[in-house]
Amino acid sequence: MPLALLLCLLGLCGHSVAFRRADFTLPPGFTIAPYIVGPIPNARSLVRSGASTRNKSITYVAAKGWDPQDITALVDLTGDGKADYAWPIVKALSPMPNGIAWSRGSLFIASQDPDVSCKLYRLDDVDSYALTKRTARLADLKLVLSSCPPTGTHGWKFIRFGPDGKLYLPIGAPCNNCLLGSYRQAAGRPLWRYGAIYSLNRDGTNLTLVARDLGQMHQHALVLHCAAGVRNTVGFDFHPTTGRLYFTDNGRDGLGDNMPDCELNVVTKPGQHFGFPFCHTSPVGGADNRPYLRLRGVGPSLVDPDENAGQTDMRCNGPDLKFSRAIQALGPHTAPLGMRFYRWSAGANFPRSYDKSIFIAQHGSWNRRQPIGARVMRVVLNSTHPTRVLKYLPFLTGGISGDKGAPTGPDPPPTGGYISRPVDVEQLADGSLLVSDDGEGAVYRISYTPPA
Repeated sequence: MPLALLLCLLGLCGHSVAFRRADFTLPPGFTIAPYIVGPIPNARSLVRSGASTRNKSITYVAAKGWDPQDITALVDLTGDGKADYAWPIVKALSPMPNGIAWSRGSLFIASQDPDVSCKLYRLDDVDSYALTKRTARLADLKLVLSSCPPTGTHGWKFIRFGPDGKLYLPIGAPCNNCLLGSYRQAAGRPLWRYGAIYSLNRDGTNLTLVARDLGQMHQHALVLHCAAGVRNTVGFDFHPTTGRLYFTDNGRDGLGDNMPDCELNVVTKPGQHFGFPFCHTSPVGGADNRPYLRLRGVGPSLVDPDENAGQTDMRCNGPDLKFSRAIQALGPHTAPLGMRFYRWSAGANFPRSYDKSIFIAQHGSWNRRQPIGARVMRVVLNSTHPTRVLKYLPFLTGGISGDKGAPTGPDPPPTGGYISRPVDVEQLADGSLLVSDDGEGAVYRISYTPPA
């Protein structure tokens, strides 16, 4: 049975429900509204043009589906907090043009046709297409890279430019849970390791691979290996002050409703290993303690019973570990995807207390007996030691009926499908926050009004 049909039979597929403000819960002073009138089918990754201002803003929206998808520009010409129009700047590129990143006037697109191809494209002068309502010809796209693994499982990409000017790109595990191998398209092409994050030059040339696999170092002349032992990251960002890479990772399935947890990680040095598939994240207080709203931090690591029974491959707890533990347990099967650091500046729409908070879009579970996730969470870091978490709390809830952010979960327990399925978040020039929702095919804007 096709997965799409299976999800619909389970009540987990997208459905058309008119936006209702009352469905959603936010902290006092915040509100949410559609950013654009009309649907944006399968709305996924978001990126704002670096040329955007408070008075004119362009935001690009990627997609992921079963048929070839579009890249859409949302254009606000007046700075009133609403997009004036949506325009497809690239049409029918592939089923999964999920990853997009803007740099120096160009839009980079990580595009996948599952089990067929994995490619990275560049569209130059992209804002001109959005402002003049033109759709690029496929011949206008410059091919940057075509050698990455096309594996269907966890193959869609999230990409972002770092403060070093390099483009960061993940290679997900080709399975739910397995020993991680590698992929080479042909002799002389890059050797890609599954379960890793890479950084590449924007032109795809003159790169170095430094891969770490349980203490062994490997080199290749084409890509820089940033992190290993990563199951499936579809969201990351760089700390505004330290420049360190923080990323979400989706935990494995098949061990029960409440374990393991999805996770928030931070890269503190190149080549770190983050445990998968040998060691997984558990929360403070144990797997059954507050699954809907975990306590701050992480608990003892969970030993994988399939690939690390008896801890024969990797020790998961104790001193001198060979992997880096997560900094926050994000709940079981919550499916954390896009994340952003909030960057406050004078006149920003959000309160200053939100500066350097991490917003994480949780897409929601697909095979848990009671759904979980479908919300945007906020992580507050210690300002002196930003690899430590001070608070983990709900920001936007309501994607599941009855969910208002309580530790005990939705009340009453839901009986239907999702109301909303957040995928990504992006900060606009005025400091408000966009949230994409591929379940409803929508992009929302969250704004703040201070008390009178």
